[in-house]
Amino acid sequence: MNKKKTTRVLALISVMVLMTIISGCGTDEALQVYDDARAKMQKAVDIEYTVKADYSCPDADLGKKISGTFNIAPTVVFNGEELEAKALLDNQTIYIKDGVEYVHIDEGKHRGKKLKLSFEEDKDIAAQMERFLAIDMARGIELKNEHIEKTDYSENKDFTSCKFIIKEEYVKEYLEKFLVEYTFTDDSATFLAFISTIEITDGDLTINADIDKEGYIKSESFKCNVKYNTNKKTSAEFEINASVKIKNVDARIKIDFPNFKDYGDSWY
Repeated sequence: MNKKKTTRVLALISVMVLMTIISGCGTDEALQVYDDARAKMQKAVDIEYTVKADYSCPDADLGKKISGTFNIAPTVVFNGEELEAKALLDNQTIYIKDGVEYVHIDEGKHRGKKLKLSFEEDKDIAAQMERFLAIDMARGIELKNEHIEKTDYSENKDFTSCKFIIKEEYVKEYLEKFLVEYTFTDDSATFLAFISTIEITDGDLTINADIDKEGYIKSESFKCNVKYNTNKKTSAEFEINASVKIKNVDARIKIDFPNFKDYGDSWY
């Protein structure tokens, strides 16, 4: 092989290697990168993050149009089996400390309510609060290789980005799991019950995650658009978009709790 031909071959190989790096790797490798980050998030001792979810379903089978936006900004510190937390949600500030949930509802004009709910008195409150705070979403969504149709994977100087497109036959399964884990409002609880009854004709579900150079998940999104047959045998569709952004993780966060002496069940 002459020198010019050898140079062209080496150049072609270099381009192919570069394109492989840019366009990504196989599903197994991309999922491994994501799973490693998810495992690291599971071990994190504290996480400060924001969650946003938008959902819309105009179908008449529900009796009303369901749509809305959910925004919550939690800070969670894990102390072994227990957790401490502070979360901002609209006009509410929610605290969790020593197995007790405290809620400050501010209605303005010096009117509000300070509630105190003990996990010991109601064991379901702890599980409900973990779902409400979307802690599992902040720590990463569990994915299975056989459920993934397509993967994109890319790197830049700051992040590794993973994109997973779920196979259509598994969209309903992931959607139901998502709504069980993150039932944000009464409307979304109704939505969950409704979804379990429908026949999906076409569904797209994409999960994106950005992982920083230290191996932590820094942002994640869940985007779903579904077409289905209504009870009236007509076609309809709904969509859900949810995202989580990690502000701080393993940062030795200390939550500044108020004095809870005046928290009870009465208005002030």
